[in-house]
Amino acid sequence: MGRALERHLGPVKLNYDLLGNSLPHLHVHVVPRYADDPRPGWPFPFPDDEPSPHPEAELRADAAALRQMLAG
Repeated sequence: MGRALERHLGPVKLNYDLLGNSLPHLHVHVVPRYADDPRPGWPFPFPDDEPSPHPEAELRADAAALRQMLAG
């Protein structure tokens, strides 16, 4: 998944947050990071206010492109 995100979104790096301590499951956040991040060297979550919502049409297009990359 990380490689597909790198190819499609072109971040400068990715943050991986792997959880699962309280329940027997794997919970993962893969966060693309960009040069214009409010705190590019900081871990997720950012210490500032939440970013504005991502446009839904762009989110759906990115999800479809990532599904296609992972399927083939």
